[in-house]
Amino acid sequence: MALNCDRTPTTHSRCQRGSGPTPAERLCSKGSLARFLRAFRLRPSSLLRDRAKNLCDYRNSSETTTDRLSTPGEGLDGNGRRVLTYANLRARYPGADQRPPDREFEFHLTGNMERFIWGFNGKTFSENAPVRLKLGERARFVLINDTMMEHPIHLHGLWSELENGNQEFRPYKHTINVKPAERVSFLVSADTPGHWAFHCHLFYHMESGMFLTVIVS
Repeated sequence: MALNCDRTPTTHSRCQRGSGPTPAERLCSKGSLARFLRAFRLRPSSLLRDRAKNLCDYRNSSETTTDRLSTPGEGLDGNGRRVLTYANLRARYPGADQRPPDREFEFHLTGNMERFIWGFNGKTFSENAPVRLKLGERARFVLINDTMMEHPIHLHGLWSELENGNQEFRPYKHTINVKPAERVSFLVSADTPGHWAFHCHLFYHMESGMFLTVIVS
């Protein structure tokens, strides 16, 4: 899916909704975290402060998102326990389709926590055109999370082959969780015709716009 945008992935959502800092950038600015906690009547616990600091570190470390497949979830890193991550997943048998992708589609996971609008590429479901795949083609889907939340992205009707470095032993997934400031890609074989839902599996995100239709024909 072509993006008419010359900005970096981190600031891409501004191209769709106008100028000005994103909610994540406002949160990471000086003094904003305290105001955020007061606005939602939250106690500034050490865990919440650490989570916000980690997010700001992820966003401020680079202009682009990064591969975080080997990163455990928040609060699970460095606690003395071994944590299973996406980087550890490996299929038992080689995948049935080893063709390289014919096309690549890029999806920015975007949202506005103040207005509570979520979507793909800065647009809600009603504003986005369907993603059209030819029956039998091979495609790569790239997910770039520009928000402060994790998003479990689910594609109906087709397998999602997570690209985690295991080549022909890529794990097959129904739902792929994308961390804040993370870039994830997976391969799809369009072998089943139909209209398929492609959405965030946090249903309140899906219902507020983070939903697309994938058409295979």
